[in-house]
Amino acid sequence: MTGIVPAVLERIVEGRHAVFLIGDEEKEAIVPVEKLPVPFEEGEHFLLHIRDGVIDGMERNEEKTAAVKSRVQKKMKMLQNRQRSRYKQK
Repeated sequence: MTGIVPAVLERIVEGRHAVFLIGDEEKEAIVPVEKLPVPFEEGEHFLLHIRDGVIDGMERNEEKTAAVKSRVQKKMKMLQNRQRSRYKQK
């Protein structure tokens, strides 16, 4: 695989390894935390530069991160404001 692909920082393992989910198929890639731009947080979106199957560089995809955060916040607000069933009330 060669090119620039979208990915999300899914989790940090033992404070040493970053696990990315790459593309729509969400293929896992593990990168040492030292290679990440500081600061970083789980759930952030990146564009990974891949050359011959190796992650050669990365950049934040701030637009995608902001769009996903906004979408999640709207859904959370909708769920919090949703009217409860009057049949389940005590």
